Amino acid sequence: MPVCSLYNIAMQEYTNVSFETSEQHKEVGESRRSRDIKDFQKVMECIKPISPFEHCSNDAGSLRNIITGVTADEKVNVHDLHSIGKAIVSKMAGTPVYTYCAKRSDRVNTLGSASAVTNTEKKIDIDLALLFQRMMTVATVGQMNLADVLNYELCAYPPALFESRTLLRKADKPQLAHAIVKKCGDLCKSDVPETQLNVQYVLDGGSLLHRVPWKSGDTYQDVANNYANFTLLNYGKALVVFDGYESSPSIKDMTHRRRVASKISKTVNFSSGMKFVGQKENFLANETNKQRIIMLISEAMTKAGCNVQHAHGDADFDIVHSAVSSAQIMTTITVGEDTDLLVLLLHHAKNNGFKLYFRSDITRGSSTNPVYDIHGIQACMGNDFCKTILFLHAFTGSDTTSRIFGIGKATALDKLIHDKQLQAAATVFSSEESRQADIVSAGHTAMLLLYGGKTGDSLQTLRHRILVEKVAAAKSFVTPERWPPTESAAKYHSLRTYYQIRVWKSKETLLTATDWGWFVKENAFYPTVSDMPPAPEWLLKMIHCS
Repeated sequence: MPVCSLYNIAMQEYTNVSFETSEQHKEVGESRRSRDIKDFQKVMECIKPISPFEHCSNDAGSLRNIITGVTADEKVNVHDLHSIGKAIVSKMAGTPVYTYCAKRSDRVNTLGSASAVTNTEKKIDIDLALLFQRMMTVATVGQMNLADVLNYELCAYPPALFESRTLLRKADKPQLAHAIVKKCGDLCKSDVPETQLNVQYVLDGGSLLHRVPWKSGDTYQDVANNYANFTLLNYGKALVVFDGYESSPSIKDMTHRRRVASKISKTVNFSSGMKFVGQKENFLANETNKQRIIMLISEAMTKAGCNVQHAHGDADFDIVHSAVSSAQIMTTITVGEDTDLLVLLLHHAKNNGFKLYFRSDITRGSSTNPVYDIHGIQACMGNDFCKTILFLHAFTGSDTTSRIFGIGKATALDKLIHDKQLQAAATVFSSEESRQADIVSAGHTAMLLLYGGKTGDSLQTLRHRILVEKVAAAKSFVTPERWPPTESAAKYHSLRTYYQIRVWKSKETLLTATDWGWFVKENAFYPTVSDMPPAPEWLLKMIHCS
């Protein structure tokens, strides 16, 4: 043991005996001292980027891992272990040994135990089908006829639009891109036909973040340089637009929560010289980490000659605006994965100027991704369609609006092309002068038409007719998500749709999200479900379990 060398030296001094030819303990020999110096230098090199003896500018005084930089949150209390231990002992005092039971909640939380994955949406809910079945059974012998009862959802939330009380149904956005390929196949090629060198690339920075692999052991500066080199190699001096991640709530909060639900997401205090340790996906799941690495990548790209822009919030509008402006000067290729970009390009692109393309560069198996000729598709689908495509995409499901159960985007696209009533409803949503009452009315009309409603139908009567038809033809229980939402639920779906359209039309919308189907809770936006109770009061009392 190293401490023994001190005793050895002390004994030599006490006895006034010393050996000059060699050290008498291995821990004070030349080889050991040389190894200690090397080990000391390794430790210093490791902790230099994030010294435990200095406050980090981003999180002064925080408890953090000096190797990975992971920062503890307020739940970690291991530094108070003595006071927590004394509190446990005081609880034990005077309690018989055989009756005392240690509680998990009393133990200290370490940085490791606080890294467990938690599901923020976890909630105990009654089985919707069972609840609906009970309500339907009681309603048939109650004070109201069945048609009137169906004016209520008869569920804890509208199952045609929601997955849970706080989570909208996830949209299948690529459906719309696939439908457009079928309509305009010749204009969706496997490669850009242009051969000239004067081409401007506009890149979705959020998509780019996930395309470049990270190597464990590389410094964060190496990671940033790899992005700059990858961009120069594949796209030259491109224009790259990144999302902005702010502390204020956003209507895309729900989408962000969904994406990181299964990720271990802790804040990492890092510097450019610190080595990356961990998994890229978990690192990027934390918005603070993502924003800081974006800034480091942006610096590296700017030094390499790329043009980097940072959006305030979601970058889709900024990407499209930059691409459309660039196409006035030269042939422009927009690179990204999100169908939102294709939809916005078809709506905003101008027919004059140079060629404008959209493509995805992520390979999936052996299939090749189509290259969309934006001007060609505009001519193929028609100007009227391109004016209302924002309505089609938002009403049938986007990141901030619900997918309607059983209503696909391809079906809705065909309906919009051929149905004059649906086109008229879409025009109301496309107008900046529309009032809320007009939007709600147009939304009800659109919902009726997509579900195959007839002239004179309301959502209430349509729900009743579809229920009767499905029950008559079904061989098993018909689940409640298979018929339209109530008028109240459809109202808020329409308001959220209109708000998203306005955001896509102009980033600086003057509308307030809380007036358009959203509410704020704990610094995050949540969708308003309905302004109606799940069922009539008398029915709720009858099925209530006391």
